[in-house]
Amino acid sequence: MKKVLITLLFVLSLAFNSTGQVDTDEKTYVILPTSTITNIDVYTSVLDKADLEMYRYKTKNDTILFEDGVKLVMFSARQLKMTGIKNHIDLNAYSDFRDKDYVNPVFRLIIPTGVIPQVPGQQPYIVALYTHKEK
Repeated sequence: MKKVLITLLFVLSLAFNSTGQVDTDEKTYVILPTSTITNIDVYTSVLDKADLEMYRYKTKNDTILFEDGVKLVMFSARQLKMTGIKNHIDLNAYSDFRDKDYVNPVFRLIIPTGVIPQVPGQQPYIVALYTHKEK
């Protein structure tokens, strides 16, 4: 009986995963083309590793701006779930509202050049440059 139950659970887990419940490798964003950037691959490699979920809206796309003019459109959480890109996304963890004084940060891509001592093998990364509204 125990073997049958384990086999049944295994088969059900395979069937569950084969019905589209696994996240895909598709992008959760799109980079809008710009004439000033020649190597968009460095942005893609950095963005694929970055955790930008705090900037994602629940039902509407959000545009993130880099200081060099690159624009990134982040797909909404609902769109990711509906298209199967992220099936396990919890829509309740996202919102379409932000504080009235919130200002979207501008992002900077940092490519270590070796001029300043860096950690050996350090890869490019992004930082958010926040601005604050004066009250």
